[in-house]
Order: sequence, then C-alpha cells, then structure tokens
Amino acid sequence: MKRRNNAVAAIRVSSTKQGTEGDSPEAQKEQIERFALGKDIHIKKFFVFMESASKEQQPMQEAVDYCKDPKNGIDLFIIKSIDRFTRGGSLSYDLLKSQLEKANVGLVDIYGIISGDKVNTL
Repeated sequence: MKRRNNAVAAIRVSSTKQGTEGDSPEAQKEQIERFALGKDIHIKKFFVFMESASKEQQPMQEAVDYCKDPKNGIDLFIIKSIDRFTRGGSLSYDLLKSQLEKANVGLVDIYGIISGDKVNTL
C-alpha cells in the first residue's frame, strides 16, 4: 500500500488589502484543501504570511525550514500558485526550491504549473 504524502501548505498575501479583498487567506486555504483532498495528501501544517517579500529574508523561509527538518516527515510543499511562493524573482525562487529539493520535498501548486520533472539543460 502506498504511503500517504504529508505536506505543508503556505498561504501568502502581499498586503492587508489583498488579504481582505479577493485572494484572501481563507480562499487560498479552501482551494489548497480541496486540491489535497483530491490527491489524498495530508496537510500537517499551514503557514500564513500576510506580508510583502521585500524583506531581507523571504517570508517562505520559515515554512521551508520546517520542511527541511526530517522529524516533521514532509513530502510536499503546497502553494496556490507560483506567485504566492515568492515575488523575489528567479533567484529567490531557485534558492528556496533548491533547499526543498535537498530535503526531498516536492514543491507543487494547485494549478500544476510547477513541474517536478528534472530537465538537463546542457
């Protein structure tokens, strides 16, 4: 029998206004829960960030650090969409994603945009 994947889910809104209009934390949580249910994924922990990514440290670093700790048993990191992960550009994205890869944690979005496929670009 296949083991059920454990996940963390991260919810981020860039501003208080965005958090109360449209893409609210509650709406993101509901969408992520529906996605996880459809794929038989157990969400062990939700992280909610109501802040901008313009700080020195990316807001998602806290959630990534949780995933990196083997005692937490995390297989997947779920976000609504790639723009909810970081707005810091490709450098920030690559830094956070590579930390997850080293911990054998897959990054997935509910739309299937982020691919887990390894591509040799040489």
